[in-house]
Amino acid sequence: MGLFSKKQREPLEHPEVVRSIEVPAGEADVVRQLNAYSGLHSPKHAHEIVVRVGEQMGVVHVELPLRMHPWTFHNLAFWLLDTPNARDGLVLRSASDGTNPAYSLVRDPDMGDCMCGVDADGTGWTVHVPGNEVTKGEPVPATAAPPSMSMPATWTEVTVLVEDPQHDLNPRNEATAKSRSGLIPRHMSF
Repeated sequence: MGLFSKKQREPLEHPEVVRSIEVPAGEADVVRQLNAYSGLHSPKHAHEIVVRVGEQMGVVHVELPLRMHPWTFHNLAFWLLDTPNARDGLVLRSASDGTNPAYSLVRDPDMGDCMCGVDADGTGWTVHVPGNEVTKGEPVPATAAPPSMSMPATWTEVTVLVEDPQHDLNPRNEATAKSRSGLIPRHMSF
């Protein structure tokens, strides 16, 4: 292999995990946000995924493909925080994949570019969205997500263009910081 050769890596295979985002907004607003998110990415460095969108009792459920990189999940959810009337009301759900228990996340009120929440075991954790850096085991200013509501009766499929971070951004949501405060200096300026 030459000096400037790039080592070929095997594609990262993610386990099948049911991931969804609950947005308290109208379906048309959520679809507009998903389309706007697609517009952020160059087709050269991105690929298409198909998400299912359905509304039930004023909450739009966005169901993602089963083999989704956690960074894509968090990044898309963070973008959906800007859906009209949904600023602080998102709930993320991720079923257990054997590596991480099920969890829910909300906008972190103390740290920019972060989401925080608790997993099914009551463990608090925070994820810095741009770098998918995670800290676990500390108290967070959030509570557990409310129980999941019944699923919508009808779904609409929406094609979304997303970046693929490959191996670069914490593919398993493993803890990468020892404390919540460990996330602040690298990513926030005061």
